[in-house]
Amino acid sequence: MKMVKLTAVGACIAVVALIASEAAVAQSKPPPRYTGPIRPTIHRTMANGYSVNLGYVDSMRMQSINAYTSVATGFGAMGQSFLAFQEVYYDPSSKVCTPDPTLGQVCGYTRSTFILAAGDIPLGDLVVTANTAHLHTDFANNPNMYFSECVSDSVANTFDCVDKTPVPTIIDVSWVKTNDFYYLNRGYSEQKIGPELIKIHSDSQVYSSLESGTILGMPVGPGASGVFGTSNTLTMDRIWQP
Repeated sequence: MKMVKLTAVGACIAVVALIASEAAVAQSKPPPRYTGPIRPTIHRTMANGYSVNLGYVDSMRMQSINAYTSVATGFGAMGQSFLAFQEVYYDPSSKVCTPDPTLGQVCGYTRSTFILAAGDIPLGDLVVTANTAHLHTDFANNPNMYFSECVSDSVANTFDCVDKTPVPTIIDVSWVKTNDFYYLNRGYSEQKIGPELIKIHSDSQVYSSLESGTILGMPVGPGASGVFGTSNTLTMDRIWQP
């Protein structure tokens, strides 16, 4: 699929349209029927070291990579590396448009697929220096990760998940730290992606970065946004809430 760069406004409109269309359908229905694996309520990851992040959004797809490696003792295991990956893409055949008095019409999609992967990766898969980072990991050769593919259908009112390793299986991304901006991140954040609720307590200094490479066989999108974190302490809880 061709990746199309959106402005921030365009990305917001796409997301708002999807939420509006799904909300309209959901108002008259009970919670979707879930089928799939039942995972432990909480998987906790702790790290003390470096972090890298990559996010991408276009009109049909969202991707997120979060990777951490511990290089100091006292908080998390020395030499531990962890990766969390999420992707959401919409089924173009499920597009629905409804009239809107302000915009003329609002369009969204009633069917979407979530690809989720998380777990420990070999230490050598994430190599970080003072100004660069390189992540090369193969999902096909990692027994310490879990993988799920979930399909949400707001018309059928279903949310079906299976344990499935994505294909292609390789993520190969490089980061180069820049000085365009930096910020201190101290506190708590929370996000819900498909059946996963992710809660993060962290203390880190995060820098802007440039990214390149491939994600499961697709080039990093031209509108991708990434950051390079140093002096990072992190506690991440991943809670399965289908």
